[in-house]
Amino acid sequence: MATSEKESTQIENSKNHTIKKINFNHYLSTYEQIKAKLDPDISIALEKEGIAHIKNLHTRFYVFLPIAIVSTFYVSWLVFIPLYLLAFSYLYRSKKQEKLSPTQIENVIKSLINQEYNKQLATYRKEVGIVNYIPEGLKYEALKLLTSSGNNYYNAETSLIDQAFRLQADGIINVTLNSTSSTQVNGRTGEKGYISSSVSTTVYLQGMAIKLNKE
Repeated sequence: MATSEKESTQIENSKNHTIKKINFNHYLSTYEQIKAKLDPDISIALEKEGIAHIKNLHTRFYVFLPIAIVSTFYVSWLVFIPLYLLAFSYLYRSKKQEKLSPTQIENVIKSLINQEYNKQLATYRKEVGIVNYIPEGLKYEALKLLTSSGNNYYNAETSLIDQAFRLQADGIINVTLNSTSSTQVNGRTGEKGYISSSVSTTVYLQGMAIKLNKE
């Protein structure tokens, strides 16, 4: 059985969320900008990953060779010959100084870029103004109506701020919050029957991303 309940509430006004003009020249919000900054770090990371890859191939050789040797005495050649081939393939690839695959290279670059992007987003989070009303006398350009959701308020807000960051918004106004919750009950009847329940909550946020007009 599943039940759902919807609640609507307003986000409290906070003096910490003052909307001001943000200097985005200090931010790197695009893939290309971040990659250009991280090029030296990417080269170092790829070199380290390449060394780790060779060591990993060596390790696999020393793992599979003993297994192949032992299997020679106990199992069919249909088993131990492939194990020998696999072990020596790892040795060959390590001696050949096998390069990283395109996928491995891409994963290293993505990891570094994501780390840097999250740092930029964390700084922007402290600067962007978020209010649950439309400030009087504020001169601004409406950029886009943003919507987000998450399993808690923080995750929903992070998604909203991420969207605003990509638009280079100075603030998010008229923010509304809604949440839904559902309870799932599981069980069985009988002498050894049991009942268990789980509650899941989804938080929804909506607000207008704005850019302040130049004075």
